[in-house]
Amino acid sequence: MTTASKPASRQPSLQPQAWAGGFISTARIEAWRGLAAQLAVRDPVYLPIFERLEIEVEVAKARVSDNPVEAARALVRLRQACAAG
Repeated sequence: MTTASKPASRQPSLQPQAWAGGFISTARIEAWRGLAAQLAVRDPVYLPIFERLEIEVEVAKARVSDNPVEAARALVRLRQACAAG
């Protein structure tokens, strides 16, 4: 008897972003955001990528801040963006 798998949740991870076995630095996310901004200026189809990277930078910076309220607000924005898109 097989069970149907549930679709993957689009909830944001509360863990630091990891990719290819390592952690993604804030500087790297900022660099990708810059590239996405250049692409979005040329073609608005890239705006959702830019928006997501904007939030990811905000979350990454909030995680290392001493203000848990700002970190929580950044996570709320990330969750809202994931739910909307």
